[in-house]
Amino acid sequence: LASRLRCPPAQFPGLTAPLCSGPRDPPLPFTNQDITGRTKHGGHNLPTNIDHKLTDKDVISHSLSLNRRHSTDGALAGYVELDATQVFIDRYVMDRNDKARGLVFDNSLSIKHTIEPRKHELTAEVRFNRTRDEDNTLLWREPQNPDGTSSGPSIQGEQDATSALTRQLTAQTDYTRTFATKTKLESGLKETDRWLDRDFQVVKDDLGNGNWLPSNLSNTVQFDEKVHAGYGVLSQSVGKFDLQAGLRAEWANRNFDLANAQGIPYNYHSLFPSGMIIY
Repeated sequence: LASRLRCPPAQFPGLTAPLCSGPRDPPLPFTNQDITGRTKHGGHNLPTNIDHKLTDKDVISHSLSLNRRHSTDGALAGYVELDATQVFIDRYVMDRNDKARGLVFDNSLSIKHTIEPRKHELTAEVRFNRTRDEDNTLLWREPQNPDGTSSGPSIQGEQDATSALTRQLTAQTDYTRTFATKTKLESGLKETDRWLDRDFQVVKDDLGNGNWLPSNLSNTVQFDEKVHAGYGVLSQSVGKFDLQAGLRAEWANRNFDLANAQGIPYNYHSLFPSGMIIY
């Protein structure tokens, strides 16, 4: 239960702030608020992992993970509007009900080839992730009499439906080799592709007569991205010093599309050199 006091603003040079304590600044109308709600969450997880040794030097690993989740969130907010003398002005209830659900699928396959343990190795992995989320929200305003009974049908109805799909494909390979006791090379390539789709649809029934009309708040967004990357790191020990030099190269292209608008493509190339000296 909450009560909000609205006061006229007091004007000062460079500042506007509410002031309620002065006798010449009586308070404006009050708003009393009473909120009740209930939230529920649930989910199921299924992780699996399999390792298979093909030879003494080759191991294949497969990982699969499934996750399904759901939730409900309901809230009922009652409002009572009063003037500065606590005389009744208006009373109404805002009803909100939200239902959400999601499904995550993650699958990866990797192989590791060991020529010499921790000195000469080659690994490769492919991973795919898919996430689907759906959210539906229903909003209503119910007018009430001063005693809390209904004074008419619910109005200002609104339904918000969000559907989101995210997919990501990753392929990566890494190579490690120690040439001598104090020299080591690490290198690799990585490809990352992402696809994001968001659909937000809004319909409204302002009069509460069942005539639901599309709202201009609705929108659809699509985002695609591809990133190609490679790196190399060379480590060398010289006396009491450990030296390391590296370079990462990245090339990416992105495209952003919004419904009823022109797409926004963006491409870039980047180099990230690095160096380190440890004594």
